Amino acid sequence: MLAPLPPLDAYREDLVGAVGRTDLGGADAEWLLLAQELARAARAAARARVRLSRAKGKPQERGVDGGTDVSPLRSAEATDPWRVRLAMLSSRWDASPALGARAAPGVWDASRHQGATAPSVGDLLSNVLRAAEEAEEAGALRLAFSMLTAGEALFEDAPGSAHLSVQRARIARKLGELEVAEALYERAARTARRTQDAGAVGRAWIGRGIVARRRGNYPASRAHYQRALAVGRRIGDADLLRDAHHGMLIVSGASGDHARALVHGWEAFQRSQGDATKEAEILGNLGAVCTLLEAHEAGAGAYGAAASRTASTRVRLPALAGLAVCLAHLGDVEGLETVTAHLERLLVDESLPYERATALTRLGEAWGVLSAQPRAVGYAERGLALAREYAFHELTFEADAVLSGARAVAHHAPTGPTAAGAGADRSADAAAPPRAGGAARVLSSLAMLPDRSALLAHA
Repeated sequence: MLAPLPPLDAYREDLVGAVGRTDLGGADAEWLLLAQELARAARAAARARVRLSRAKGKPQERGVDGGTDVSPLRSAEATDPWRVRLAMLSSRWDASPALGARAAPGVWDASRHQGATAPSVGDLLSNVLRAAEEAEEAGALRLAFSMLTAGEALFEDAPGSAHLSVQRARIARKLGELEVAEALYERAARTARRTQDAGAVGRAWIGRGIVARRRGNYPASRAHYQRALAVGRRIGDADLLRDAHHGMLIVSGASGDHARALVHGWEAFQRSQGDATKEAEILGNLGAVCTLLEAHEAGAGAYGAAASRTASTRVRLPALAGLAVCLAHLGDVEGLETVTAHLERLLVDESLPYERATALTRLGEAWGVLSAQPRAVGYAERGLALAREYAFHELTFEADAVLSGARAVAHHAPTGPTAAGAGADRSADAAAPPRAGGAARVLSSLAMLPDRSALLAHA
C-alpha cells in the first residue's frame, strides 16, 4: 500500500529508483523546501482540528474564504504568516503573482512587498499543483505525492482542491498502486461535487477509466470515458475532451473498433496541438491501432513521431517499444537493434513499472517476428515477471502469450535475426481492405509524419 513519506525520505526513494543519478535534473532543492513547509503547515492544520474538536460549545471561527475554519491557511488569525512563507517558496510556479514584483524563486524581499496583500488560497493551491506536476514529470513521484498529501490537509474543500486528489491518484497509478489510485479518484469526485467543480469530476472519470483499463475491464473503462466526454461537452473543457477522446481511442482499439479508434485518436491529436507530451502520448496510441491493423508504415510513422516529440521516459518507453514491433514487421533489423539498445538504457530506471513491463513485452514480440527466439524469450520473461509483480492483468496475459509463442518455436528458430516476413507484411499493408473515410485519412496522415530515420540516427 502506497503511503506518503516525509519529504526527505520520499526524495531519497525517488533517487533510489533513478539508478546512477545524484539528482532528478529539475528544481530538486525548491521542491524539497516547498514540500517541507507544506508538511509543517499540514501538522499545524491537524493540531488546529484537535483544538476545534475540544472547544465544546464554542462557536467556530469563520475562515477568510468562508466555511468553518480548520486550517492555518484558511484562518483569519494565522493566514498571513503561513501564506507569506508558502508564497515565497512557491513563487517559482506562480502564474499570476499576488505579491507584486517577485524576488528570485525562494527569496523573500520584505522591503519590496511591504503592505502587499498575501496571495489567495486559490493562488497558492495552483502553485502547489504546478510544483507537484513538475516534480512528477521529472521522476520525483514520491516527493510529489508527499507534497500533494500535505496540500490536501491545508486546502480541504477549497475551490480547486479536488485536483490535489486527482494528481495524487495519477501518481499512485504510475507507481502501479491501482487500488490506491481508484480510492483517490473516488475521493476527488466527492470533493469536486462538494465544491461544485465539474472539471475535476470529469478528471476523476478519466482517471477511473485508465485504472479500469489497466485491470482489463474495458466495458467499465469505456463507460467512464463516455461520462468524461459528456462533462467536457457540457462545460466546454477542451483539455478534458482531448483526454476523453484519447481514452476512447484506446478502448475502441482494444475492442476491435479500429475505425472509431482512429477517428477518436485524431480528434484527440488535433486538440493537443502545442503540447508536445500530449501529442506524443496520443500518437503512440494511434501507432498501437495501426499495428493492430497491420498498417506498419503508418504505425512506424506514428511511433517515431511520438518518440521524437518528448524526452519523457514515461512516453518514450511505449513509443519506442511500439516502433520496435513495426520495424520488425518491416524487416528493418538494423533499426530494431538501434531501438533495442536505446530501450535498454531507459529500462535501467526502476520507476514506471507498467511502461517498463509493456516495453519488455513488445521487445519480446519484435524479436519473435524476426525469429530471434532467445532474445524474444528473454524479453518476454522479464515483461511477464514485472506484469505479475504489479498485477497488471491484461499485460500479464499479453506477455504470457508472447512468451509461450517464443518458447514454442525456439527449438526450430535460427540463432540470429532474419528479415523473414517483411515482404509479406508490406504486401499485407498494400492489400489491406478499404477503410472508413475518416479512418483512411488518419492512416494516410500518420504515414506522412516526419521520417523515422532521423529519430533512429539519434536514438
